[in-house]
Amino acid sequence: MWCITGVPGSGKTTICKLLNERGISCTNALDLPGSSRCIEGGEVDTDCLGLIIRQQNSHAVIESHFSHLLGCDSIIILERGEEGTAGELEGRKYSREKISENIDALRSDTIYYEALEKLPSGRIHRIKVEEGGIDLALEKCIELIERSINKD
Repeated sequence: MWCITGVPGSGKTTICKLLNERGISCTNALDLPGSSRCIEGGEVDTDCLGLIIRQQNSHAVIESHFSHLLGCDSIIILERGEEGTAGELEGRKYSREKISENIDALRSDTIYYEALEKLPSGRIHRIKVEEGGIDLALEKCIELIERSINKD
């Protein structure tokens, strides 16, 4: 199972939609059947959700800002610069505090270090998503996913 992750505004949902258009099954982790059992008070129990995903074993790619915590075989971290991330989150009407939180996560490389606790660095892939570069990011994602499929 591949997991696509990144801070909010990094392009996860867009990439997932485009992967589906290209015939690669991609689903948001919270859209999986049974995922609602793993949410309480707005908090996601990633152990519970990871178990559900492994039991279903029906999706090639899972996306969410916490998917790197779900027991992935490989992880793609989408990264966007601070300015692009802030602009995207402002457009979504995120509060200043929430925007700052996500910029701090970018600066401290939180997602990479959390992923590194789950997998060796060779199975964690970073893809830069810059303004106008979603097509290139998509092609890099497809290349990584297809390379692993062809190995099996």
